[in-house]
Amino acid sequence: MVDDPACHYCRRWNKEVGGGYSRTAEGRAAPLKRVGRDSKILAGFAPVIYTPTFILAQNGRELGRITGYPGQLYFWEELSQMMSSAGINTKG
Repeated sequence: MVDDPACHYCRRWNKEVGGGYSRTAEGRAAPLKRVGRDSKILAGFAPVIYTPTFILAQNGRELGRITGYPGQLYFWEELSQMMSSAGINTKG
């Protein structure tokens, strides 16, 4: 997750999803790592313009991303679709 302490939508995600994310199947399959927009970890990825941006990556390769956070329903649907497209099974 690329976030920014001044980002309203980042704080909203933290409040609505962040506290329980690691306890979900998705959170276990794709653990959250928080980085700032200027993090060296992002070298080699497409630029991040908006926060929050959720980048699904494996072995330094971007598999998908969610830009923005308009709410829980959108986030979970997009995450599920992104993980499925990447071949990551969260259904057990």
